[in-house]
Amino acid sequence: MDESSAQGYSNCQVEPVGLPDYRAVEFEPVAGSFRRYALISTLLVWLPVLVGVSLAQWFPSIPVYPGMSMVAGVALAAAAVAVYRQLDAGRRGWALREQDLIARSGVWWRTITALPIARIQHVETSHGPRHGRRRRRACLNRRASGGPCLRWP
Repeated sequence: MDESSAQGYSNCQVEPVGLPDYRAVEFEPVAGSFRRYALISTLLVWLPVLVGVSLAQWFPSIPVYPGMSMVAGVALAAAAVAVYRQLDAGRRGWALREQDLIARSGVWWRTITALPIARIQHVETSHGPRHGRRRRRACLNRRASGGPCLRWP
């Protein structure tokens, strides 16, 4: 009897049909306030850009090409980002199973990341003005040994 079998270690081959199916997992949605956070943070980023582009047309030293079409283009881009972030917030989810933690995200490219609980080395939560401390919302960072770092709002 060798040393590895004396300690109870085994590494038997597993048939793929015996593995749990990640598609059968029922995901919990992220906090309901995350959609509002996504909208407000999008507005806080794009509003100064929109105001800057709008004001640029009144300064003769700044070349503004077809006038208000630039403002309309920035407004359209901001609206597209806001819609994308709302869709993304609705499609995010998580599930905690007996052996792993699963996170789902993505609008066009769906990403499902499963992190075995045995590999989690460090869990960190952060909550500040950006994450909405008054609304009791935080960001969760999970770090695994030799693997992914999952950041979840």
